[in-house]
Amino acid sequence: MQAKSVKTYASPETDPRLLKIWRDCWEKNGWACRTLTHWDARRHRKYKEGLDEQAVKWMAFAAAGGGLLVEPDTLCSPEAEMPRCDQRDLVCLSKWEYGGANWATQKGADKRAEHLSEGYVIAADGVAELCVEAGSMDWRSAPFVHFPERACRKHKRDQLGWMGEFSSQAEVFQKTC
Repeated sequence: MQAKSVKTYASPETDPRLLKIWRDCWEKNGWACRTLTHWDARRHRKYKEGLDEQAVKWMAFAAAGGGLLVEPDTLCSPEAEMPRCDQRDLVCLSKWEYGGANWATQKGADKRAEHLSEGYVIAADGVAELCVEAGSMDWRSAPFVHFPERACRKHKRDQLGWMGEFSSQAEVFQKTC
């Protein structure tokens, strides 16, 4: 069985309260967590100052060896497992190019980082049923749930409050099973 480990990227603007909710939810569901920053990206051979934040995120991810990368506003349910992926270098688990969850080998993450650093736009390779947006149909039964600000506004919910509520409900669910 593959070890359950997850990474997220925190920009300097990322709310530390969001990171705490993220880490608490993933860890209580058995995942080893790592928060990546621009300091991780500096280890990438193509890193240079002034790059787009998405390129910096993928450079940090590549430098960390790939794996499962989720946005800090993506949480897991107690049943969530490491995605089973084929031999492709990169598999996005979300229909949103820069939201939700992504799985990549180090080579795949490196390839995406290089393309982004050169200004290419990369189309997502979607497996949307694994990571769904909060408030969408059957979102409570998905293994990974993304809480983007636009969905929170649409459902008139405070992002941190809604994520905290989901995380608490996942814990209650886990204790009753």
